[in-house]
Amino acid sequence: EGGHRVPFIARWPGVTPAGSECDQLVTLGDLMATCADISEAELKGGEAEDSVSMLSLLQGETGSPVRGFAVHHSMNGRFAVRKDGWVLIDSPSGGEIAEPEWFRQERGYEAHDHPAELFNLKVDLAERKNCYGEQPEVAAELSALLEQVKSIGHTDTAPQQHDRFMTE
Repeated sequence: EGGHRVPFIARWPGVTPAGSECDQLVTLGDLMATCADISEAELKGGEAEDSVSMLSLLQGETGSPVRGFAVHHSMNGRFAVRKDGWVLIDSPSGGEIAEPEWFRQERGYEAHDHPAELFNLKVDLAERKNCYGEQPEVAAELSALLEQVKSIGHTDTAPQQHDRFMTE
């Protein structure tokens, strides 16, 4: 997974309810804004622009998301965007390291001629069935969102900014 979709375990007696679970989308980068929020430190313009505070989630307020989407960037310049249980990988092969054909066959990956890969993580966590051709509206929405983010150079993920990306 390369650090994606891994458990985040928190223990904060008196703040985080013991035994609670949260399935909201967060990233490791959100720790910066969260720590600033906890310590009441002010983040200046350009600092942690891809980070949003998840303090409310740590406090047990898990009913509302703190971010609407997350953008991933690989070391070789490939992007992916996650939103609403979908992930769009802006690459026809999905990865940067070619897998042996026997591995692809064993895992059930199917060859395709689409410019990107789109997976429904709610039903296909292993990312085996590329839905790019079957869900053109989702692919177009996530592609447009990713292009907006790339054009401004950061994800502007503060909660008040989500609506701008969701409605434009």
